[in-house]
Amino acid sequence: MAIGELRFRRGRDAGGAPGTARARDTAGLVFDAARRLDERAAFGARYPNEEERFVVAREFDAKTLKPENLKVLKAIDGVVSMRAVADRTGGDLFTTAKIVLELEEQGLVRRREWQEYLDLADRLAKAGKRPACGGILRYLESWDTSGNAKPLFDLAERHRQIGDDAAAAGCFAKAAEVMHSVTDLSGAADCLKNAVTLAPRNVEYRARRFDIVKCADPNNTALHYECLRDWLVAAADRADSARAEEMENTILPMVPGDANEEARVGRALGHLGRKAMAVQLLCRAAKRRLQKSGGDSVAASEFHEALRLDKECADAIKGLAKLEGRRNGRRRAGIVVVVGLVGLTVGIAFPIRNVVRDRDQAHRIEQAQEVANQGDLTAALALLDRPEENFSSPEYLASARRLPRA
Repeated sequence: MAIGELRFRRGRDAGGAPGTARARDTAGLVFDAARRLDERAAFGARYPNEEERFVVAREFDAKTLKPENLKVLKAIDGVVSMRAVADRTGGDLFTTAKIVLELEEQGLVRRREWQEYLDLADRLAKAGKRPACGGILRYLESWDTSGNAKPLFDLAERHRQIGDDAAAAGCFAKAAEVMHSVTDLSGAADCLKNAVTLAPRNVEYRARRFDIVKCADPNNTALHYECLRDWLVAAADRADSARAEEMENTILPMVPGDANEEARVGRALGHLGRKAMAVQLLCRAAKRRLQKSGGDSVAASEFHEALRLDKECADAIKGLAKLEGRRNGRRRAGIVVVVGLVGLTVGIAFPIRNVVRDRDQAHRIEQAQEVANQGDLTAALALLDRPEENFSSPEYLASARRLPRA
């Protein structure tokens, strides 16, 4: 085959047979494509969308129509799209669209109106044809509603009826922008509340809701916090750290003095890589729990979460030591064992109080480290579990941190 030519199925008659094409040189194809682009541009806004539906507008005399026009006219039933009409008649979409526009000029066909589309969608949904119904609703979303949010509410409700919550949320989000454009901030905030209810993991909807709520209700700090916290949690769930620093700086002064809220925000910040503040909030939450009965197990979990983010967090180490003392008495209050953090680390840590008492203590630390290096943590702890000693100095802690980590 010569360069500059296209040939398909050599030796076959390509006269209209499906899946075949006549041999044509490349220049001819380019010129044909350019001609089609010029023709389409000439049609302007009249050129139909491939999802658009036409209906027969009046009776016609088949004898007065060109065969190709009659073929297209018979394929139009008001239900199938332009794309489907082209498929039914065996033509390409551009040629079919030209014929339909010619029939429209003759008054033989007309375009469906908005309410007719909604009625058609309702009939399709009632008949159990949800994909076809959804296609019509998605096509209607492309219509210009000219600052009117009601059509988008209609689409959202129908999307919900066929179980497409994501599409319904998208309609509510678009309605919010329409209402924001006409300065109805309260209405926009309500729309976005519906959007995040239907699509709780969508970060963009939550971010937009926070931005609009701040303007719509500037004095409602509790609502501001709720919106920002939910946005932060959704971003952490999706590992979307694009605005993590902004969220962190904004939410910190707003976090209430509640252990559950502090822990929730701390975890989210940790997932987004904002480790320093995440550790601080997790430890703050755990300390609050220690002040109340029945909160030890949750506090321990939060201290461990802090240590996963910062293995040298003194607050977490001291907190775990306090919990150890509650469980096993003062004799072991100075020793905290941190074993198998998510199966990744093994270490021994101690709270900070005063100074090293003598060289013998330092020697036992070195011995314990050597024993732990050999994998015998029980024996290492036995060397350190000496109630008469004060295992609490910075030097003691620093030595402990050198214990092996898998």
